[in-house]
Amino acid sequence: MKIGYLYDAGGARLAKGTITAWTCDPTTNGFQVTENYVLGFSGEELSMLDGSNNVNWQRTNIYAGGKLIGTYDPGGLHFHIEDPLGTRRVQLSGTPNLVGTPEIDIQSLPFDDGLFPYPDQYATSTANDSTPLYFTGKERELKMLQYKAFFGVLGILAERAFLGPYLFNKLHPAPAANTSPAPAESTPADPNQKPEFKPNEGKHHQNAKGRASREPANSRDLYNKAVKSNDKPGTWWAKDSEGVLHRFSSDNAGGAHWSSSTAGENAIESQHIPRDIK
Repeated sequence: MKIGYLYDAGGARLAKGTITAWTCDPTTNGFQVTENYVLGFSGEELSMLDGSNNVNWQRTNIYAGGKLIGTYDPGGLHFHIEDPLGTRRVQLSGTPNLVGTPEIDIQSLPFDDGLFPYPDQYATSTANDSTPLYFTGKERELKMLQYKAFFGVLGILAERAFLGPYLFNKLHPAPAANTSPAPAESTPADPNQKPEFKPNEGKHHQNAKGRASREPANSRDLYNKAVKSNDKPGTWWAKDSEGVLHRFSSDNAGGAHWSSSTAGENAIESQHIPRDIK
């Protein structure tokens, strides 16, 4: 038996019937109506009528929130329970004395392959599958199963390709960019820069007693023009107007003081003058 269908301009199925030739022209393919459909505003099947001359009513579907929740047919009222993905899985009786009694169980493989409705073990002998709508509430859904499976595979691939990295980035966010201002570049210390000059307060003080040499009154001026000795680190040397060499030594505390000269008591001997100063 060949089966044909009639659709409206929007692609919604209006009728189902038998044909005698594989052609889309209902005037030549011998189309005979077996089912007529009354559709809702979204293309969902509200009622189904048979193809007899009397156009007998067969069933009416009940929707809520865009989902098929029940069907009323000559056998009474039936309620539908779906899984989280929207596929019908159980049909319950809505007959007053049997409300909630399981009637039909519906099983299938992934992508709805091998869809198989069968009577529940607690169903009455008159229980039947009240509607062939298992997914979308539209008559053409069973013919769309192969496309659903195909695009389902594409959906999984797309999920792995795009959603996977998105979730990974959500669960493993990249470290936040450092928005604090960069520290100012510090100027390296000048190795030739002299430490702060500190006048003597001890044995070299001008008023000190003993044989230690006395610091000259112009020691600060001499220190300002003193040069560093590389042969004897930690010392700076300056020559006064009389040709006397004056030595300034580091105090290891960030300062330098006058420590001796080549004149006066305890004068610096020639062999103790660095070669780069002589």
